[in-house]
Amino acid sequence: MFKRCPLFFNISEKKILNSIETFVGLGFSRDEFAMMVKNFPACLNYSAESVKQKTEFVVKEMKWPIKAVALFPQVLGYSLEKRTVPRCNVIKALMSRGLLGRSELPPIASVLSLSNQAFLNKYVNKHDDKELVAELMAIFTGGHVS
Repeated sequence: MFKRCPLFFNISEKKILNSIETFVGLGFSRDEFAMMVKNFPACLNYSAESVKQKTEFVVKEMKWPIKAVALFPQVLGYSLEKRTVPRCNVIKALMSRGLLGRSELPPIASVLSLSNQAFLNKYVNKHDDKELVAELMAIFTGGHVS
């Protein structure tokens, strides 16, 4: 881990212990936490408040399992207001209309890791209904669900 991110030599033992407490307190197992740090060491340096907000949003609001966050810890590095919430609002709108082709959420990585253009192509612009596309674009750019 330190070879990939040498700046983590500067993280104090107290900060690491606080991170462990935060993640375990949110419902992650110690093994999941270790896997997250191995795959995405930057998560050690995030504030407890930020980790809590982002985890609670994707788990409680979006109903993704906590295991999804453990498998894709990069979600903790994305801006909640600029990336996560607008995209999730589009997914909610599509699901409420039954337009995702299945009743379950798409994988968290396929929603959050795509570039903006790839996300728009996959979830917004592919629809033939121009009114629907305009509504989804408004949700995406406005950050709210109608």
